[in-house]
Amino acid sequence: MNKKLIASGIIFVFLIVGLSGCQDIGIGITNIGDITANPENYIGKEVKIEGKCEFGKISDDKGHTIRYRYDNTISGSYRLTGIIKSEYSIFIDVKNAKAL
Repeated sequence: MNKKLIASGIIFVFLIVGLSGCQDIGIGITNIGDITANPENYIGKEVKIEGKCEFGKISDDKGHTIRYRYDNTISGSYRLTGIIKSEYSIFIDVKNAKAL
């Protein structure tokens, strides 16, 4: 019984460590193209998106773009977490930004 308890504890630790790293490998990221195709499905919802930030816009490698409210001077590759505020010129109010 003691060996089963230890094995269960080890498995639990590996699951916690593994799942906590999911956000770093891109799991849970919403495609910018999905948001731009159906923005009404995302209004008021929190999303994680990643791409190239420049001049208050974030775009993916396919040319889909979303405007964001954050530090408009940031440039480079970022993962943004925020709430989609408007379907008109699709806009995200950013809560968090992480450089990639």
